[in-house]
Amino acid sequence: MRLARLEVVGEEDVIDPRINMNHRQLLATSLGKASGQTLEELTEAKPLPTTLACFNLLFGIANRTWVEGMALASGMERVMQESGYFRYDARRFQRDLGWTDKDVAWFVDHDAADVEHGAVIELLDKYIVDDQDWERVREAIIESWIAWWVMFDGMVSARQYGIKPVQGISCKGLSTIY
Repeated sequence: MRLARLEVVGEEDVIDPRINMNHRQLLATSLGKASGQTLEELTEAKPLPTTLACFNLLFGIANRTWVEGMALASGMERVMQESGYFRYDARRFQRDLGWTDKDVAWFVDHDAADVEHGAVIELLDKYIVDDQDWERVREAIIESWIAWWVMFDGMVSARQYGIKPVQGISCKGLSTIY
C-alpha cells in the first residue's frame, strides 16, 4: 500500500516537463485564475475564508485514522472521477467566472489521473475487516467532498460578491498548516 501511495504522491509532486509545473502547481494556477493571480502571487496570497475552512476540514479528516486518511486521499478521487465532479466544476467556473477551456484544463484532465489515484482505495479490502471501518471510509469521503464544495463555492462567491481573503490575526490558530 505504501508503494501505491508513493507513486500517487510522486505524480502530484514531480514537475511535468510539458508544462513546467507539478500537479499541485497546476491546480493552484487554475484556482488562482479566480482572483487573477499568478503562481508567484499565490505563494504570497492570503487564503479566502472558505479555503481555510476546506483545508482545515481535509487535514482534520486526514489526521483521524490511517483508514480515513486513505479514504480522503484515494477514495475521494475515485468518487469524484466516477461522478464527474471536476467536470461539473469546470463548467461552473466557465459559466460563473468566465474561465476559458485552458483555465479549466486541470479540472477536465484530472479525471484521467483520478482513475489511477482512486485505485489505491481498493487496497483497503486487504486491511479493513469490519463495517465500522468501512463506515469511517464512507464518512471521510463524504466529508472531504463537502470540503471541496466549500472551497469552490467560496471562489465563485468571492468573485461575485467581492469577498476578500482572510487578513491579520483573525486566521491565527485556524490551521497549523498556514
